[in-house]
Amino acid sequence: MNNPNTTFKIGNSYEMRFIGDADLKPLFIVTKRTPKSVTFQKVNGKETFTKRVKLDSDSREVVRYATYSMAPYINSKNLSK
Repeated sequence: MNNPNTTFKIGNSYEMRFIGDADLKPLFIVTKRTPKSVTFQKVNGKETFTKRVKLDSDSREVVRYATYSMAPYINSKNLSK
């Protein structure tokens, strides 16, 4: 797969996805980036969080908001349009 959206980039906005609600897609902007972590800020909001970056099965970066099984996540392929 030759997808250019494999890493989180500063200034880009991404959709957070929820397993239990496919219609809920809040937007988050990448505000800070290190090789191992990424910081997001909610669009039109003050909520920020920093999480460690992991890779999915297609070698794209993914961040889980929490550690429980149904936790929302942000995948680098979910670039906001």
